[in-house]
Amino acid sequence: MEKLTQAPLFRLFNLKIDPINRTSFLDVGQNNLMTSIKNEVGTLAMYTGHLDSSGADNIVIELYKDQPSYEIHANSPQFAAFKKVAGKIVVDQSVTSLNPQLLLESTEPVQGIKQAEFVQLTELTIDDSSIDKFRILVSEKMKQDKSKSEVLVAYAGNDSADSTKWYLFEIYQNKSVYDDCQKEEYVKKYKEETKQMIKQTKNYTLNPDTVVNHGGLDFENK
Repeated sequence: MEKLTQAPLFRLFNLKIDPINRTSFLDVGQNNLMTSIKNEVGTLAMYTGHLDSSGADNIVIELYKDQPSYEIHANSPQFAAFKKVAGKIVVDQSVTSLNPQLLLESTEPVQGIKQAEFVQLTELTIDDSSIDKFRILVSEKMKQDKSKSEVLVAYAGNDSADSTKWYLFEIYQNKSVYDDCQKEEYVKKYKEETKQMIKQTKNYTLNPDTVVNHGGLDFENK
């Protein structure tokens, strides 16, 4: 994939369902993602996973090249099928539109169902006066993460409605890679330099259901 020159559409969904309906939700979601990444060039990446053991609390992350690309997906038969089932199953939902700050992927596509990767989602609240400096520091840190071939995805974005709310999304080949990264001196330095900037941190380990991208995404908001 060529380097993006304009910010793509970046969104995070939280979908809550009754676990009794999980199989139907999973099946139609997997078909939506796998078909879309195969047929839609402008659908850059889609990730689904659950936070709890029952699969009631679900996260969806989507990236589209631009609004026309999203419209193509929104009018696709596979999304129509998902929307029909989700409309009956989803009991609560929220969506956060994000300003992409850094989007990095491995050259090779990630396209699989229930893969063994370690997926980390971090929600941060940043002091308003430190946003610009934090953006520089977190981008430097995530670029060094991504220099490792075992780090497959490294995204950072902030809430388009509240620039102090940041989300970091990373996919590691496995838990050991994540643990090794935390021992690196550059990570320790990042934590030390940003600890006064970060007012609140929420870390979530996402159990992956379907993760797909075209690979090679490279975007930085400068």
